[in-house]
Amino acid sequence: MAEGKYANCFKPAPIKRVQEGDHNAPGYNFPSIYAHNGETGAGHTLGFHYMTEPYADVGSHSHDGHEILLFIGGNPENIYDFDAEIELQMGEECEPYTITSPTLVDIPAGLLHAPLTFKRVTKPVFFLEVTLEPEGKYKMIAPEEKK
Repeated sequence: MAEGKYANCFKPAPIKRVQEGDHNAPGYNFPSIYAHNGETGAGHTLGFHYMTEPYADVGSHSHDGHEILLFIGGNPENIYDFDAEIELQMGEECEPYTITSPTLVDIPAGLLHAPLTFKRVTKPVFFLEVTLEPEGKYKMIAPEEKK
């Protein structure tokens, strides 16, 4: 890694496979870069996932911090090359939204969202999630915990 006055700003990318039972539904087996346990030393979490096939994520939840989800085409030479259908449910009513083109989803702190379902993945999708959590630790709050 880097040496010098600002060497502490450079960290190895946390490339790993999500472990069974770690916030994701069974069957998640996609290459990811994620820091959900304070690895960045900052007030956010990070997840960068390369989705190649259909997958249904966990149920409805919220976060203490603001979350941004970004979906773009997985072709690094043309991120507009998007051929997938993704559904994300939002709010207590679980209102469904369908994503079929590069999209950013801006989720305020406390807003219930999910499940997130990759219904059809004809071409790979880069999926980025950043959550502004005070200690940089990813925490999902189930609807019943909010009451």
